[in-house]
Formats: sequence, C-alpha cells, structure tokens
Amino acid sequence: MKKRITALLLVLVLGLFLALPAAASQGVNTYGLVDDGADLLTADQEAQLTAYLKSLGEKLDISLVVVTVDSLGGKSPKSYADNYYDTYGFLPDGALFLVSMEYRDWWVSTTGKCEGEISSDKIEDAAVSYLSSGDYYGAFQAFAQSCEKQMTPAYFLGAVICIVIGVVVALVVTFTLRSQMKSVRPQNSAASYICPGSLNVTTSRDIFLYRTHTVTAKPKSSSGSRSGSSGRSHGGGGGKF
Repeated sequence: MKKRITALLLVLVLGLFLALPAAASQGVNTYGLVDDGADLLTADQEAQLTAYLKSLGEKLDISLVVVTVDSLGGKSPKSYADNYYDTYGFLPDGALFLVSMEYRDWWVSTTGKCEGEISSDKIEDAAVSYLSSGDYYGAFQAFAQSCEKQMTPAYFLGAVICIVIGVVVALVVTFTLRSQMKSVRPQNSAASYICPGSLNVTTSRDIFLYRTHTVTAKPKSSSGSRSGSSGRSHGGGGGKF
C-alpha cells in the first residue's frame, strides 16, 4: 500500500514539473511571437527569429509578431491580422506580419504608435521580394529590420534637420526686415497725426448699434470605424507575393 502511495506521489510531482513550462508558455507575450502555422521555417530559424523579435521589441517597447497560415478561413488578410493581434495580449504598440499560403497573401497590421510610424510600403520594398523567391526567413528578418529603422528616432533625423533649417531661415529674414524699420516708432496717442486746429470735438456720446448672437450646435456622439475584435484602431497594408 505504501509503495502505491509513493508511486502516486511521484507521478503527481512529475506531472507538476511537466505542466509548469507549458503553463508559462501560455502567458501573455508582450514582445514578439513567431506562429509558423504554415511550417515555412525550420526549428532553428523559428527560435532565432523569436529571439530577434523579442530583442527588438524590448528595445523599441513594441510587440513584433510574425504569423504564417495555410488558409485564412474565408477572412480577409486585414481582418485576420488585426484580430490575431488583438486576441493574444500584445502591447498597445506593435506590428504583425501575416503570410497566408492559400492565395499567397501578405499583410502588415500596425497599431498604437506603430500605426503612424511604420509604413507597409517600406516593408513591401524590404521583404516581399524574399517572399516571392521562397526565402521566408529572410522576409521576416527584413520585416523586423524595416520596423526597427522606421521606429528609430535617427530615421526621422532628416525631417528634423529640415525643420531646424526652416526655423533659422525664418528668424534671419525676420530680424533683417526688423532692422530695416528703425525709422518707425510706436506712438502713444493720435496727436502726431492731427494737424493743429483741424479738429475740434465739442460733443461725444456712445451709441449702441447692434447686438451679435453666436450659436454653437451641440456635437452629436458618434463611433468611428474600428478594426479588430477589441475595438483597437489598426493601420497597415498588404498584397500578393
């Protein structure tokens, strides 16, 4: 009897240790995920890509996700990608790269700060040629690298420099024009503009002429168009490869 109880306890302890890693793997993924449902990557490639996406996600404080499927199940690429991102508890800011083999669709779904900063056109230029040639690992690396470039402040350095130059030019022009107006001085009264003896005011009074009413319509509540199962706004784009 004691042997049976001991064996049962050993089985329970072993089952507990086996269940802990599985439970941990089902936690919220906040940095990056590779879900290779279409089996386009080797095990080593999937592990390396997962580590790379996680590293970039931690650096940029966003979630980067790669998903491959054999079929979209009748959904549009946009709907599938948006809903996938919303379902699995990623960060509010992130991008997902979806590849469907059924009709050779690709789609990039962006949300949060990535919606305004990550361009699907730039990702297309960087990654889709790899998809067309069958180099899926190269495509997913190119996707991540493009996201990193677009989300890095240095990427916008050119725009910042242009703004600074514009401000400097405007200041130079303003001070130049101001220096040419030294002969003009502000006057505290209108006496300087009146000829002596030409104006003699004997009576003054205030006359009410009209009244102005301003009416502002009360705004109506409305709900904008939203994408994704959680109601989160999504951007992005895609096409065929």
